[in-house]
Amino acid sequence: MVKARLAGIDPVQPGIVGLWGIGNFHPKIVRSIIESHLAASGLSASEIASRKAYWSSLGLLLQNVGGFFGMLTLAKFAQVVGRRSAFFLALLLSLGSTLLVFQFMREISQIWWMLPIMGFGQLSVFGVYAIYLPELFPTSLRSTGTSFCYNFGRLAAASAPFTIGQITARLGGNIEGFRARACG
Repeated sequence: MVKARLAGIDPVQPGIVGLWGIGNFHPKIVRSIIESHLAASGLSASEIASRKAYWSSLGLLLQNVGGFFGMLTLAKFAQVVGRRSAFFLALLLSLGSTLLVFQFMREISQIWWMLPIMGFGQLSVFGVYAIYLPELFPTSLRSTGTSFCYNFGRLAAASAPFTIGQITARLGGNIEGFRARACG
């Protein structure tokens, strides 16, 4: 396994890129939902902007509440069933919950339950990383190897928001076009 790490295969990258690059893009989706629902309400532009900011912040809070329970649940699952099974399940939950939000979240009422589910799925993987990654490295390299996996994944993920922004701009700034391409 150490050879796989040194060869550039990092098990953390999919989870971190999925979360930072795609999952944290959901405030833009939330703002578009709020804007479309308030377009005919007669509110001023500043009031609409205020409500969009409120709902974006609430969406992040809901995602983090779901993430809290996801990390606790998958860490316990890893203890009971096994680390590899928990890691695989966490990545599947991350993918499935992201697709759910990107493909189907269209109404304000869906924000309340879809974003906690996405947080549960996407952030649960971090509860498993702390358990799974240390076993991949010998004792003398455990701290360095685990840190490398975390931080190299973050480095790779740092380009994702820029890349997603470029893709969205090429699609004319249309969030629906991005959502369709992301769920493809």
